[in-house]
Amino acid sequence: FIPDSAQKTWTQLGIEGNIEDQILDKNIIWGQLKPGTKVKEGPPLFPRIQESV
Repeated sequence: FIPDSAQKTWTQLGIEGNIEDQILDKNIIWGQLKPGTKVKEGPPLFPRIQESV
């Protein structure tokens, strides 16, 4: 489940394409996401850890 989390996040942010096709230094830049961007609802990215009682 963790290897797929980056793509799921990418999709929920409404960004098109496959994250694996992006060039990290060129296309994925901190601060590019516009303020007010609506995040699509979806299932949790990471399962909740159940504590043993």
